[in-house]
Amino acid sequence: MRSIALLGIVLFLVACGAGQPPQTSRPPGPPASAAAPAAAPVVGADLDYVIRREERPGGRYAVVIELTFQGEKSGRTELSLPDAWAGEKELYRDLTGLTATSSGARIETGAEPSHPVVVHPPGAPVTIRYEFAQSAELASIEEDRGYRVLVQKDYLHAIGHGLWVTPLDDGKTPRAIHLRWTGFPEGTAFANSFGAGVGAHGQAFRETVDHFRHAVFVAGDFRLHEATVRGKKVSVALRGKWTFSDAEFVDLIGKVVETERAFFNDDDFDRFLVTLLPTGNGCCSYGGTGLTNSFATFVSSNLPIERRMKHLLSHELFHTWNGRRIGRQDPEELVYWFSEGFTDYYAELLSFRSGLISLQEYVDSINSTLRQYHLSPAKNAPNEAIAKSFWSDRAIERLPYQRGHLLALMWNDRIRAQGKGTSIDNVMRDLFAAARDHGTVVSAASVDALTKPYLADGIAADIIKYVEKGETVPSSASTLGPCVRLASAKIGAFELGFDEKASDEAGKIAGVVKGSAAERAGVRDGMKLRRSKWASDPTKPVLLIVVDGEREKTIEYLPQGKAISVPQYRLDPKAYAANPAACEAPLRE
Repeated sequence: MRSIALLGIVLFLVACGAGQPPQTSRPPGPPASAAAPAAAPVVGADLDYVIRREERPGGRYAVVIELTFQGEKSGRTELSLPDAWAGEKELYRDLTGLTATSSGARIETGAEPSHPVVVHPPGAPVTIRYEFAQSAELASIEEDRGYRVLVQKDYLHAIGHGLWVTPLDDGKTPRAIHLRWTGFPEGTAFANSFGAGVGAHGQAFRETVDHFRHAVFVAGDFRLHEATVRGKKVSVALRGKWTFSDAEFVDLIGKVVETERAFFNDDDFDRFLVTLLPTGNGCCSYGGTGLTNSFATFVSSNLPIERRMKHLLSHELFHTWNGRRIGRQDPEELVYWFSEGFTDYYAELLSFRSGLISLQEYVDSINSTLRQYHLSPAKNAPNEAIAKSFWSDRAIERLPYQRGHLLALMWNDRIRAQGKGTSIDNVMRDLFAAARDHGTVVSAASVDALTKPYLADGIAADIIKYVEKGETVPSSASTLGPCVRLASAKIGAFELGFDEKASDEAGKIAGVVKGSAAERAGVRDGMKLRRSKWASDPTKPVLLIVVDGEREKTIEYLPQGKAISVPQYRLDPKAYAANPAACEAPLRE
């Protein structure tokens, strides 16, 4: 059951150490709207942060962060600055003014730019200071910009990977962490992976540095709402204007959370947060990332709640289990076919089971995956190519999502064919139980072993054939049940029409393919490339903003080359109308 309420908490102090219930307290300090002097360190904190909002000349703002911690007995403590995450690099360049402010301390250059060293009296407390400045007024943001620290007049939005400086740490040991927010206007909303409230002063919790960084932090003119799902609190923080109401979005979040927690029968959550940040009115931008006790989303503000948004939310929430509570082997890119592909599979399937999408919409989603996969220039790339190029090649980036999704469909069909009332759901739940109880992580060997109770021969040979070697994953006529048949369609293979890598490196169009759709649309070598937007799907247009001479113009075209046959499923409307329950039964539990 779900219930919804608006958060109206005046002050909060969250304690989330092992076995410690959330507590409410009034911490010392000035009102949130007052100018805040340097605060005395909190006794007992391993990492004590003061996050202060400051107004600068010209009406601009900055967020200043002071960190106090116990220095090493050697008198030298190596720091870990924000660096690389989610394809972003050198995140430390976003922060300025890194200095040591405690007595007798100074900062020296380290072996790497992201690891400077604080020199200080041996074993003494150390305080350092750094800040993030407001770079420009942002009417909208690019989706990927949401992964970096955003300081604006009305709000702060940050992923911890870009926000926090820490002493070098193994990342796995729980630390006592204190956050004190000062200098923010009265009534400011605060929300992060460790709590949410209005007019909040401080938080105290125990968490590993890895989980602390892998978290979202927002403050400002966010609207906070709370839903109760299966007896546990889920907070939602969003800002800006949308085509849907806050209540509609919160209701959608509640339904997605309820469905996925019920699937795993897992309600072991003290708290959970979903954030929604608008990316402007450009067409069709959806993005997000699953984080500690949370996920952050970035969506074009002119879009309604429709299938793609439902998929985004379902996908990111499923990562709570597949990717976090169920860990991955290293290097994790080698098992993205499971952590991303199976997550895509369940995002669509559970959306159908919960009634968020219809059977026709579910079939359409499978067909979209089939088109993207079969028309991708990377379709037969081996798994090692994903480890090498996931963050630099768009087609390679999408491959594990597509490949894993189709493998989940194939293996589910085989398990169901055994006639024992089991499915790939049993494997997924067994994997969660093994991870929870024994620390099992996703690997080719562990997934194969957990599949053998349901398929005697396991799936090791399939993993070698379709994942490691990259052979084409087949489609089966029985995959989607008795009312969906397998057909084929002639679709032009994906062809961007110019050299993406060379164009990105040069900042201008290079390698235009003669006779391609790009050339026919007017794309020419030497045009300055301002912006590009496209997916590895030939049915979706490529959008380029280029400068041709002195004139900026927009070029749009379908990136289709020579047509090939692509498997596509077709729902029989007469059969479905006659007996919808029978048609849907194989897709339900």
